[in-house]
Amino acid sequence: MRETDQWLRDRLARTGLGYTENGKRKTAKQAVEKKAESAKQVARRKHYKQSPDGVHQVQIKPLSVNKAWKGRRFKTDDYTNYEQACAILLPESIEIPEGALEVFFEWGVSSKGADYDNPVKPFQDILQARYGFDDRRIVAAHISKVLVKQGDEYIKFKIVEASMKSIFEYGQGSGS
Repeated sequence: MRETDQWLRDRLARTGLGYTENGKRKTAKQAVEKKAESAKQVARRKHYKQSPDGVHQVQIKPLSVNKAWKGRRFKTDDYTNYEQACAILLPESIEIPEGALEVFFEWGVSSKGADYDNPVKPFQDILQARYGFDDRRIVAAHISKVLVKQGDEYIKFKIVEASMKSIFEYGQGSGS
């Protein structure tokens, strides 16, 4: 490379312009975007895999609800009323097995737009408080929703000792 070519490339680089490998000009922003896209591809190859049976795995720490929102959260009146209604409707006691747990939830919802997972944490927290177990012991959950007429909404749940398959796949549920 001649000195004048190098001088020109350096000058263009300082002004936000540069050259690609094949001599075509590109902006510094384009160069950064290309590097960022390349970094995404490398990260994806390193931290993502799909098994032959179609299970997708992303190597990232799951975000808890506690970390998802800024500031303190306060119970709404709807949640307080829901807790009180559950306290009246739930049985005084149910058998909670020792060790790792597996839960089954079925939500009878009247809105097609209802997410299947939104009711989990509030109801699970109510169950935990009512029946005196730590929800960190839950190693597997099976959740489904059923569309029902308005006024016919319901919750079905079951808490059982985790199956060996669940324990093998998800760990002992020690909370560590």
